[in-house]
Amino acid sequence: MYFTSPQQKQELKSYIKQIRMPLLLSGLGGLPYNCLSALVPIIQGWCIDQVLGGSYDDVVYAVIILAAVTIAYQFFRFFKRYSVRVMANRLSANLRYSLMEALFHTKNDVLELKGSGDVLNTCVKDVDLLVEAIRKTVTEIWDTWVLMLAYLAALAMLDWKLTLLGCIPLPFAILCANAMKKKVVAKNELAVKANSEASVKLKKTLDELTFARMSGCEELNLEALREAFQKQGDTNGLASFMKNGLAPLYLGIASLSVVVVVGLGSLKVVNRGMSVGALLSMISLMGTLAQRSTVASKVFNVQQGAIASWHNISALLEREQDGSGESLSAPVNTLELAHVSYMYPQARHTAFCDFNLKVTKPSLIGIRGAVGSGKSALARTLCGFYDYEGSYKINDCEVKALSEASKAALLKYMPHQLSCVNGTLCEVITWGSQRDNDYKESKRQACLDELNDDKEIGENGSQCSSGQQQRISLARVLYSDAEILILDDPFANVDHKTEIQLIEMIRELANRKIIFVFSHRPLIFDVCDQVIQLEGGECDEA
Repeated sequence: MYFTSPQQKQELKSYIKQIRMPLLLSGLGGLPYNCLSALVPIIQGWCIDQVLGGSYDDVVYAVIILAAVTIAYQFFRFFKRYSVRVMANRLSANLRYSLMEALFHTKNDVLELKGSGDVLNTCVKDVDLLVEAIRKTVTEIWDTWVLMLAYLAALAMLDWKLTLLGCIPLPFAILCANAMKKKVVAKNELAVKANSEASVKLKKTLDELTFARMSGCEELNLEALREAFQKQGDTNGLASFMKNGLAPLYLGIASLSVVVVVGLGSLKVVNRGMSVGALLSMISLMGTLAQRSTVASKVFNVQQGAIASWHNISALLEREQDGSGESLSAPVNTLELAHVSYMYPQARHTAFCDFNLKVTKPSLIGIRGAVGSGKSALARTLCGFYDYEGSYKINDCEVKALSEASKAALLKYMPHQLSCVNGTLCEVITWGSQRDNDYKESKRQACLDELNDDKEIGENGSQCSSGQQQRISLARVLYSDAEILILDDPFANVDHKTEIQLIEMIRELANRKIIFVFSHRPLIFDVCDQVIQLEGGECDEA
């Protein structure tokens, strides 16, 4: 596979190992590129000396050598840059692939606590910042450190004493940048937090746009959004200044090297101790060396800024489960909950507590309760999404101990709101599979015959009515043909006639499955084998 996850996803070095081939190729291009780049100024100085004191043939020969070296230099430069770009693209894709794997195995309550804005910011911006830092680091290994060594060697060949004197200011520029590391990290962490808050606020504003217009609250929403963007702009501007804006200071310190070479080198030329071409070569080499030393300082700051991004990425990667667990296959015979409770993360009250229930297949269980009574939390707990307290067993096997694959095969959850990317009706119901008899049956059972198979339903069913969205969500669950179905408000926004048809279908389906139905509508409870009333997080059998 071209893009994949390493075995040790929480270790950055594992991702570096994955890109070792383009790294090697960048070295094969970077080493000769930088050696030749140090040779070009020397040949240019030699050409000038030939123009000033050599013959015509000597000048032509020098120009031909210069042209050949320049062409070779540009070839290896292209080869190195291409390899580095391939490396960066693979690293970015592998990191995002690993994040998606981790998110698919992260408990829903943990994701809800993290927030969609934080997750989106980590998957996009933090990955980009980290990859850019690694790309720059690899680039500067060749374009700065190897180049600086090559330039120092070239300068020493021309005049080693003058080179030593000229290099005195360079370490001070690097040390000055290194002293700013902690401040750069702190400002970048604030910027990352502000980016996340702005993303959350923007998503919330877009989600509530229609309601805000209808209620006349759009100005309040826009004002809150402006404040979030203002904070984002201020913190990002300061973080960017800390990473990039101090470069002129570092360059000013490093440029003193050129002043030393120009001053002392000119005296040597006057005293016939150095040729004009050699002096010009040294000025060119020292100028580039001074500039690269400031780039090295800047890379230090970029690396420190990327540390905060890696902390965010690794925090999500650490959430991934190890994929182990007990295996449990159909058929399901019993389901039992004993003293099961669930509390939202960082909340001070339980969603529901001391829930007890024993079910044998086939069964149709109806669960009702007021808004805020814990119905949705119980539904997600039954699916294995939430980390509950107590005992929840299927066929005497604790659900916590089951592998993700077993839970996915046995338990299917219908949320009270359809969530999907844009696609045809068939693609959404079958999760991208081909049209088959199971799809046709699921579509019929969910009373969706009025919709064409190739109808584009829009993101989250935006091109369908509310009732159609609910039935599409139901059809997806029916298509899975799981042993245990958890249906959260399947009759919302459905007319009375369609509700009767769906109830008949669910009742018939419950003759061979275990089905939980959470609803406010009373008709379904008339055909249930058992009805549970939730009130204030506590349950009673109705």
